[in-house]
Amino acid sequence: MRRPIAGRIRRLGQLPNSFESRHLRPRAPYNPRAMGGPLVDLIQSLSRGDMTSAVTSLIVIAVILLIAFPLHELAHALVADYFGDPTPRRAGRITLNPIAHLSLIGSLFFVLFGFGWATTPVNPYNFRGDYRAKHAVVALAGPVMNVLIALVFTVLYHVIAAVAVDSGAAAAILSMTCIYAVNINLFLALFNLIPLPPLDGGTILTAFASEGVRALYAQISQYGFLVLLVLSYTGLLSMLVTRPASELTRLLLTL
Repeated sequence: MRRPIAGRIRRLGQLPNSFESRHLRPRAPYNPRAMGGPLVDLIQSLSRGDMTSAVTSLIVIAVILLIAFPLHELAHALVADYFGDPTPRRAGRITLNPIAHLSLIGSLFFVLFGFGWATTPVNPYNFRGDYRAKHAVVALAGPVMNVLIALVFTVLYHVIAAVAVDSGAAAAILSMTCIYAVNINLFLALFNLIPLPPLDGGTILTAFASEGVRALYAQISQYGFLVLLVLSYTGLLSMLVTRPASELTRLLLTL
């Protein structure tokens, strides 16, 4: 058979079609039932004896904290370093060590509440030449890295599907990891391209905007997170990011 694994672990129509609601959308911090981070999901799954959901939660944690976040930030650091800014190198960010790229608070928020962050120190005034244009390239490097990661895991998924002789547990877990890695990285790429501060899309937009627009963005940057919450709760984030990411995932995995 062409794909002995895929049919056993899920149908493509059952891809993580609500990554936003499960792993991004903030919940009320004082309501334990509303906390939807993957660590909470893991504990609840283990308490129910649901090993499939527990493995899924572990995969999400590993993909985000060991691959997606660190490599996204490493891309920012590498491009900034290439353009002449020594800040990331001095901060120890030119490394594949994921711990160097993670924010302790951002990581804790992710595993507990389902939304998190990581940052890379960059000083665009150190760039050679047009610092605004190069700042936009540095910002774009992160989402591009997430797309490249998604493509790598797409290839790995198809290789596993082609060479696996059965659908044993190891092959199923590897295949599931690929599916989530593709979906999560496409989600992060699209999410970070939203033209709002403090996301990469906001940096890209302001790099080419007029002085008036940059001044406006500077004023609203402190409210960027609140705007993202509104997008999440109104369903606009799902329309703009979650659904397109899921559709792209299905496309890549059914080629």
